[in-house]
Amino acid sequence: MTNSTAPSDTGADPADQRKRKRASRESSLSEDQKRQNHVSSEQRRRQAMRQTYDTLVDIVPDLTSAQSRSELQIYAKSYNYLVWLYERNRALREQLERKTGSSAPQHLAWEMPQ
Repeated sequence: MTNSTAPSDTGADPADQRKRKRASRESSLSEDQKRQNHVSSEQRRRQAMRQTYDTLVDIVPDLTSAQSRSELQIYAKSYNYLVWLYERNRALREQLERKTGSSAPQHLAWEMPQ
């Protein structure tokens, strides 16, 4: 009985042999099918990016869907909004500490990444 995990007579690892075997295997897709798959994948990627930008537009107050916008505008206004949120969080924690005499719970403390 042979061990299926033992190296073959060539001394190569069976996993390496499988990799080589897959790499040399001819594709069953035609060039047109490959192109269509590529186009379809690219369309899905672009749609996902558009949805992400639309979500940012919905969340960030300075962005509106009515105005034309570039990726740079979306990034810049999103960054500015995050900076404002971190600053607002810091101010509210300080206000809480002044009024109660104790610091805010750690899970409420946001610190701006450097």
